[in-house]
Amino acid sequence: MILQNYNHPSICFWGLENEVHTKIDAIVSEMNDIAHELDPNRQTVIATDQEGTHTLITDSFGWNKYFGWYYDTADGLGPFLDDFHARYPDHKLGISEYGAGGAFSQHTAHYGADTEGDVPQTSRGKFHPLEKQTYIHMTQWKAIAERDYVWGSFVWNMFDFASAMRREGDTNNMNDKGLISQDRKERKDAFYFYKANWNKKDQTTHLCSKTFTEREQDTTDIVVFTTDPSVKLYINGKQVASAKTDQYATAQFSGVKLSKGENKIVVKTAKGEDSAVWTVK
Repeated sequence: MILQNYNHPSICFWGLENEVHTKIDAIVSEMNDIAHELDPNRQTVIATDQEGTHTLITDSFGWNKYFGWYYDTADGLGPFLDDFHARYPDHKLGISEYGAGGAFSQHTAHYGADTEGDVPQTSRGKFHPLEKQTYIHMTQWKAIAERDYVWGSFVWNMFDFASAMRREGDTNNMNDKGLISQDRKERKDAFYFYKANWNKKDQTTHLCSKTFTEREQDTTDIVVFTTDPSVKLYINGKQVASAKTDQYATAQFSGVKLSKGENKIVVKTAKGEDSAVWTVK
């Protein structure tokens, strides 16, 4: 592979392994030496979901970590990274996978660690609310962005994709961690979080949970991703609140009261707006 692709301009690293759960120090060391002999100009890297002596062999490595999804809470990523960096300050670490599942048809009215369907039940169960995916991405990108010792990060995944082992969320045989649907036609709320943060050239104003049209609860959190500095919230034509956008292109309204029946939600910024109709039964 190295000999064949040596001159390929898009290759930055030679990857030696991904999530191998056995004693692999010897073979990683051998592959590491071979890679450097064949290509002395590129670094070697591995991706791993567990700590071991093999993580210190290559030039750098990436963590595959899903805090708040498969284990612990979403805000656990930052302290985890700090602990490892304090123990190995000279070893280059990145995030090779992070994210969460999100089903277009499933929702919860509130954002945070205590949303309906707690972590163990949500990750492998049938309830993958879109808002929980969004919350996890919001929380973990902040942790990554605030730590300049992290050399890079990679969202898992851009698109939902087929996975025969999956029996979870609203669709069997599907890994729903994508920011976009498998057919590339529908974008999830978390997609717009990254767009508003990473693409400042284009104006973005996105109201989250637009597809949460039929509701039982009359109180909800409202989250907006925008490149504008502030957001005004209107319900049925009346302005009910305003909020400043934080440094992560996010404006949040907590505990908003809805009326029974139809609620037309409109969010407006200086340069754009977005809307939805939510019906409380």
